[in-house]
Amino acid sequence: MAGWGRAVQTMQQVIKVGSAEIVLTHNRHIPLLMSTLNDVLLNSNNDGQISRIFPGVNQTVRKIKTIFDVRVHGTTPNGIRLLARQHTKYQEVFVTTTYTEEELQYVLDVAMGKYAYRPGNAELDKLCSKR
Repeated sequence: MAGWGRAVQTMQQVIKVGSAEIVLTHNRHIPLLMSTLNDVLLNSNNDGQISRIFPGVNQTVRKIKTIFDVRVHGTTPNGIRLLARQHTKYQEVFVTTTYTEEELQYVLDVAMGKYAYRPGNAELDKLCSKR
């Protein structure tokens, strides 16, 4: 059985958006995830608070969720862990950031169009000044 002893090469691609990076180690993603992450970086990363985004591996669940959704799932030593869901797939996303969980969830919600950004709050104006 040839090939059992060889190391598996992984594809790694880095997409630069401003000063931030999206690091791709595979090519299987939830369809709307990459455009949402790109929108998050374009609309909220003017002050460099998000440095890297690492999409994880797709996994399958039994429960069907027809609407695409990304939620903050917890913190890691280097940042925040997100869960993206659509249909029977879910995907972990790791974000290296200085945002709090609430701030990052707001930026994600604005990028997904859940509610329109309304100027007036100084902290949120700073977060989404390009939107």
